[in-house]
Amino acid sequence: MKKIRLLLAALLLFAGNVLEAQTSTVTGTVVDAADGSPMIGVTAVIKGTRTGVSTDINGKYEFRNVPPASTLVYQFIGYKTQEISVGNQA
Repeated sequence: MKKIRLLLAALLLFAGNVLEAQTSTVTGTVVDAADGSPMIGVTAVIKGTRTGVSTDINGKYEFRNVPPASTLVYQFIGYKTQEISVGNQA
């Protein structure tokens, strides 16, 4: 019985590592298309979740543990909302 519990615990630990390996970190910079200046305070959200960040003073942001095939939604007052698929972008 102890061997079965140990095996089950090992499998659960392994499964957690596999699930973790299927996520990635996404970073980027949001700039104004008109003049290329960084946009401060843009909200970026993983579509269908409550996971979101805001851009910093340099327009930069970072998401951790982003599932594959996610879509990021960018919103800012006075600008059109943009949706970008994460996919396999480098």
